[in-house]
Formats: sequence, C-alpha cells, structure tokens
Amino acid sequence: MKFILALAILGLVSANVALEAYDVGQSCNSDGGFTVTSFTVNPYPPRGCSPQAVSMTGTFTQNACPSQIHINENFNQRQSYNQDINISGCYNSGATQTFNFNINAFQCNSGSYTVQVTLNEENSEQHLSCWQYQYTL
Repeated sequence: MKFILALAILGLVSANVALEAYDVGQSCNSDGGFTVTSFTVNPYPPRGCSPQAVSMTGTFTQNACPSQIHINENFNQRQSYNQDINISGCYNSGATQTFNFNINAFQCNSGSYTVQVTLNEENSEQHLSCWQYQYTL
C-alpha cells in the first residue's frame, strides 16, 4: 500500500513539473516573415505578479532585421499594458532563431488575460509574427 501511495505522489509531482512550461497559444494576424514553431511560457498558467519566462522559436521566411518584441496585455478584454523589448540582429530566410525574454505582469488582479507578442521589423511597422495566449487568474 505504501508503495502505491509513493508511486501516486511521484506521479503527481512529475505531472506538476511537466505542466510548468509547455507550448501555449496560437498565431494571430501578422505581415509574415517569421513562423513560430514553439512558444513556451513558464510558469503556465502564470501565478499572481510573477514574471513569465518566454521562449519563442521559429524560422524566418524572409531576410529580416527585427528590432523589437512588443507585448500587449489585455485584462478583461481591455488593453492595460504594453512592454517593448529591444533586440538586434539580422537573419537570412530559412534561419531558425530562439528569442528568450521575460514578460512582467502589470495587472495582478483576478480576471481574464490575453497576452499578444509581436516580433517587429527594424525601421518599419511590419509585424514579422504575432502570437497570443490566454489565462485566468
């Protein structure tokens, strides 16, 4: 009986670790140029005001020099916060790249959240990619 209980506890702990970070969300409207192949958030779902560690991996479908990752947080279907992360580098079409960054929570209230992340081209308003995910606190 103790063995079964120990296995059950081990299984629950393993399941909790596995749920800490995994692919979340879906693509949203963009001009194209970077195809997201993996988007992980840790922890997911977020807890309170803790920062969210994000890893966004994808492939460039055109030559591009992205200069910014733009984060837009909507709280209860109203825009509440924007965060910009400056990046540098130019990439050839076909190049695979991973962008790692933190999203700092602005709202820490109970409610519904939609976070939209865009990868923006240097010196233009072009959105190379757009990805969004949702959660509830």
